[in-house]
Formats: sequence, structure tokens, C-alpha cells
Amino acid sequence: MKRILTNNGNTQEIFHYCEHDNTAVIQRRTDIDPLTRRVQRLREAKKGKNYGSQVMNYAGSVDMTLFRKWGEKKFISAQELFANTKYLTQYLNDPDNAKFKAIDGKI
Repeated sequence: MKRILTNNGNTQEIFHYCEHDNTAVIQRRTDIDPLTRRVQRLREAKKGKNYGSQVMNYAGSVDMTLFRKWGEKKFISAQELFANTKYLTQYLNDPDNAKFKAIDGKI
């Protein structure tokens, strides 16, 4: 059995139940395309000469689900991950996450 629990914009939570072995799993799916398109637009706007301070100060955006997964891989607790901005900087400076960064170089 499969049932959608939540459908909030770009994130969906789906409940899966297997009667064969009585297991249940909640799957979270996130569409990051709108986020990466927004970052790309702002990155392009920074290259132009006429941009506002909002664009000038924009460094990037982070999908929280992917950020938490990144922290889990590095054995960083969620509490520590969100309490310390150095992890956000490390995440955005990671070459694997370049699509979330709107500026060139290191933050």
C-alpha cells in the first residue's frame, strides 16, 4: 500500500506499507529544480551591472533535506548543524553543492 501523506509545494511525503513483512517506511521526495533555477537566475543577475542590494548580498540557497543528509554523512547532529553557521559555509563551498551557490569563489 502506498499513500501520500503531505504534498507541500516541492516536497512530498509518501507512506509505504508492505503487508508481506509488516514493514512501513515514510519516504520524503524533494524537487530541487525550482531552487537551483532561482540560484542560477540570481547568479546571472550578479554578472549584470544593474542589480539591487538583495542580489548583491545573496550567497546561495540550501535545501534543508539535503543539508541534513550532508550533516549525517559527516556525523554532525542536526542540533549542531543548524546552530553553527560554519557548516552552512562548508556545505556551500563543497564543489558537489555548487548548484546552490550564487557566487564564485569561497564564502
